[in-house]
Amino acid sequence: MFYVVLCLAGAVSWGAILRRWQVGLVLLVLFLPFGGAITLWTGGNTLSILAKDILVVTPLYVAFALRGVRVTSVQLPVSVLLSVTSFALIVILEMGNPKVANVAVALVGAKVSLFYIPLLVVTATMLKSEGDAVTLLRTMIALVPIPCIVGLIQYFGSNAFGHQETISAFYGPGAAAAATQGFSSFDYGGTLYRIPSTFVSVAHYFGYIEHSLVPTYVVLRCDPSRRWRRYALFLLVLLISASFLSGARSAFIFVPILLVLMMVFDRVIAGAMTWVAIIPSLFVMVLGVAGLDPWIVADQVRDLAATNVKNTALSSVWEAIRDYPLGLGTGMNTVAARHVITGDSSLLGFESQYAKTVAELGILGLATLLAVFTALVIAAWNARRDLRGTQWSSAGAAFAAYFTILPFHALKGWPLDWEPANVYYWMFAALVVTLPRLAAQPRARPMAVLHELWQQQRRARRAHTA
Repeated sequence: MFYVVLCLAGAVSWGAILRRWQVGLVLLVLFLPFGGAITLWTGGNTLSILAKDILVVTPLYVAFALRGVRVTSVQLPVSVLLSVTSFALIVILEMGNPKVANVAVALVGAKVSLFYIPLLVVTATMLKSEGDAVTLLRTMIALVPIPCIVGLIQYFGSNAFGHQETISAFYGPGAAAAATQGFSSFDYGGTLYRIPSTFVSVAHYFGYIEHSLVPTYVVLRCDPSRRWRRYALFLLVLLISASFLSGARSAFIFVPILLVLMMVFDRVIAGAMTWVAIIPSLFVMVLGVAGLDPWIVADQVRDLAATNVKNTALSSVWEAIRDYPLGLGTGMNTVAARHVITGDSSLLGFESQYAKTVAELGILGLATLLAVFTALVIAAWNARRDLRGTQWSSAGAAFAAYFTILPFHALKGWPLDWEPANVYYWMFAALVVTLPRLAAQPRARPMAVLHELWQQQRRARRAHTA
């Protein structure tokens, strides 16, 4: 039955995207909250893992190429273009490293590292007007309440009926155990459970929440519709609450920092000070309702952060540089590569994006990754400067905060390897490089205004003739 549904969905999505390639970007954003649930329901079936790529991303690239879209119209900063190209070349060259376990591992590693980079160009090409940017940002937040509400139901269900029983009711015992790391939890005066929501793990779930905060803030501050701004305000509170109960302890660090930094960069000092007060209040209230002791959580998360920075992040990067200065080849530290190797003992398990990059691509690969991060931080700051005084001023601040924080998040975890960061990172980059140009365009007058001017001119001619 799954294959029948997949074929029907493929026929519909391929047909719609080949007819109009822009539809693919909308479908991609709308698919992100549900891809993990599909994978869990099918027991990690290979086709379900690749469903997003088969149903949406591949036809999007094919349609984009067949339409002969003028890529030259996309003006990327030279630093972004050179750094991304250099990184891609090193990934491709390292596929031939003799230390790679097999060809399949190299292909998986290249797919994880490179497959979504073209979204930078595709998204930038789609953004022809400010209306296109508004539509994309609204699409990014339209379905966000669904995974948040599912996550909250799973958390309070775990409290009421048991963690294993609740998550197993959603996905079955085997998939539920994998999604929760064996139903693990933390004792903070109460129990903080690992919650997958509609994703394959708590890390993916929190990643979705964290990345959704950015378009939510932009819509809240920049959208021309009051209704959408009110929706974004509701969503902001929901995202914060869901993040605190997701089981991702990094939420207690990155969510407050990201929100306050966006407002500081936005020069909304009063707003920043307000949220400095609101976030701790939400923190205490949400954890109190969940039966957790907020002071124990704060103390242990602080200690955990210090330990992770010292041991997992910095020491692992140094270990990778010391042991694998030339790299072992593309895919040799990629989690997804475990699906194409018999026994994963030859694969490394560094938990830092930087250490993983050194292990696979060597020191030169790390240098190009840092160049990509740096180029996009600079591009975001330039966009913030160029957008100041326009309706998109707050968007420039939000993206500057995001691109500033993500390199620190990459000290532990692989944000660019996971959904939705592997998609949103490049879409956000496209918004950064195109919004200043769109904001500088003379705005077309609404049709109603043009019609009224035409009528006035017509009446004036008649009066003159009479």
